[in-house]
Amino acid sequence: MPVAEPREASRSAGRDQPLRVLHVMASAARGGGAAHLLDVLPALGGAGWDCEAAVGRDGPLGAELAALGIPVRYVDLMARRLAPLQALRLARLTARRAPDIVHLHGTRAAFFHAVGAAVTRGGGGRSGWRRPPAVYTAHGLAYRKEAGRIEHEVSLWAERVACCGAQAVVSVSRADLRDLERRGFVGGGRGFHVANAVRPAAGNGSARAAARRRLGLGADALVIGTVSRLVPQKAVGDLVDAVARIAGGFGSPPGPPSLVVVGDGPLRASLDRRVQAGVNGARVMLLGARGDVPQILPAFDVFVLSSHWEGEPIALLEAMAAGLPCVATATEGAQEILGDGASSGCLVPIGDVAALGGALAGLLRDRGTRDALGAAARARVRDRTPEAQAARLAGVYRRLLASKDA
Repeated sequence: MPVAEPREASRSAGRDQPLRVLHVMASAARGGGAAHLLDVLPALGGAGWDCEAAVGRDGPLGAELAALGIPVRYVDLMARRLAPLQALRLARLTARRAPDIVHLHGTRAAFFHAVGAAVTRGGGGRSGWRRPPAVYTAHGLAYRKEAGRIEHEVSLWAERVACCGAQAVVSVSRADLRDLERRGFVGGGRGFHVANAVRPAAGNGSARAAARRRLGLGADALVIGTVSRLVPQKAVGDLVDAVARIAGGFGSPPGPPSLVVVGDGPLRASLDRRVQAGVNGARVMLLGARGDVPQILPAFDVFVLSSHWEGEPIALLEAMAAGLPCVATATEGAQEILGDGASSGCLVPIGDVAALGGALAGLLRDRGTRDALGAAARARVRDRTPEAQAARLAGVYRRLLASKDA
């Protein structure tokens, strides 16, 4: 049977109002998941869905969503993963808000939802409340990262619980979705691939000049940049080593390249020590977490992602949308974005500092190749709009609601 649009579907249920979706994300820190919500929730709202968010207090996401007109609730889910109070807290919030759909972002939120649903099964927290269907978006799979055996097994178990607790599982990465299906965590037509979106960025000479003034960089400086959390997965230390490796090969002018690192995390202190130990004359700027990334990106000559594993990195998409030539380690996520031929960027082996340095040196010496790669990168992500992403998610919502009403 045909599936109604949000307002029409709500009228059929006796309500002349949009269907309501509660989006839950455990952490409010800056990152790919937060960027996803900031783009897709307004797009869903524009398509007629009534969205609100429940997020933590450990970062700026709640305030940033509220500034976009998205109603925000706060829920503490960042304590120990096995803490039962976290699951009950989320179950009570969901019961109070009574959405038509609950959309869980990240393993932690989906895990606590599944546990809370199991604990409160048989009662919804108030008379007549029916548990809404759940969508879980996997923004990355922790069990695929480098980890010890116990951590790996715990992550696998948590992912299995998260997937089993949702009626639909969305992955931003085709490779991650295939892995979930192969392990039997997702089956029966419950899995959907919905790629990350990115808004086009303005790229012109004035933006570049303004970005360099913002960072105190000269107009002729060679600038390598990355936007990354400072965690083992991202391997920013490999990038620092690669820049140090090639710095001596650039004489004046323009002199050794500068490296700009936007982001923060637990490895900040160790990176500071690495820089202080010497980088062969290169200038390394550790800027910390910033809310003005779109204004900083135009300062870069080359964008780099040195990760050891990735689902589908939004930072890489944002750099491509800004028209930057990109060098990335050959994680499945980077390969998926850049393509096997890498005509819109350079792929290097994971963890190979020499290959990373060689690719950077080659691009810094070749303005024509940089321009060509940047133009190809911008064209490759042109259709990845938040509106297109919202339309695909709306299709998942409609499918769940049709199944529920059948």
